[in-house]
Amino acid sequence: MRRFKKILATAVLSVLPIAAMSQGTYPERPITMIVPFAAGNSADILARVLADHVGRQLNTSIVIENRPGAESILGATTAARAQADGYTIMLASTSALAAAPALNSNLPYDPVTDFAPITQISLQPYVIVVRPDHPAQDIGQLIQMAKDDPGRITFASSNTTTRVASELFRSMAEIELTNIPYTGTDQAFLDVRNGQVTMMFAGSTSALPQIAQGTLRPLAVSSADRWEELPDVPTLGEVVPGYEFSAWHALVAPAAAPDEVISVLNAAFHAAMNDPEIAAQVDVALFPTTPDELSATIQRDIDVWREIVEEAGLPVN
Repeated sequence: MRRFKKILATAVLSVLPIAAMSQGTYPERPITMIVPFAAGNSADILARVLADHVGRQLNTSIVIENRPGAESILGATTAARAQADGYTIMLASTSALAAAPALNSNLPYDPVTDFAPITQISLQPYVIVVRPDHPAQDIGQLIQMAKDDPGRITFASSNTTTRVASELFRSMAEIELTNIPYTGTDQAFLDVRNGQVTMMFAGSTSALPQIAQGTLRPLAVSSADRWEELPDVPTLGEVVPGYEFSAWHALVAPAAAPDEVISVLNAAFHAAMNDPEIAAQVDVALFPTTPDELSATIQRDIDVWREIVEEAGLPVN
């Protein structure tokens, strides 16, 4: 629901700069979008769908430059060092702008001062899933089981993001959980289904098909509001007040990009995200914001990540 309210609120405002930009000169040549993920990745597909639509709006082309590696640090470093003229932008993520600062003491860029926020692109909540016949019928019962037998409840973590989501849950619910690390989600899903591991925070897009098939059962979602795809599943915050944790993608430019360019790009990408045809082509919830809202999200998540990394004793490079 929050996504649709935000889209409606920004739809009219988004049109105005697009109409006005035809009187200006930007863009006069193709724009490069750095995507710090491999070609074919879901983020890459999202970038290409939006780039095609926005390029046609702006009468130019947006060229995708894949720069995967080092948990998105390679691509983010390239973007931060690019000329700040509006012709290089980046599809950023939680990984590059929130996780990396918390996990690396000598990051080659500053996620706050080296980038100019344009707009958030997507918001992906996580879903706490267990096997269908697990005795906990809701998230409250799972928490009580963890309190009754500290350390008995295990969670699968297939990457740093799911580890931090789980550690934040552990901390805020004041329970003890045992981490079982995995190198990929497929094996983690399998072990949750067969009962080798109690639960996992699963990305919503990968969890939905298994929930629909009945091979996994959702107990809660990590977003602030109930998720429209699973309206009967409570948020974790309904049981653990204040809990909110979601992954996101966003659009940023090098820090000194002109304000006029930021406005043009914000409006153009908002128009794309408001197009029902675009929403039908991607497997994430589109979530347009103002630059200031994105800036606040980045700073908030950096603070959350740093706190949890320190408390959980996760290694910092």
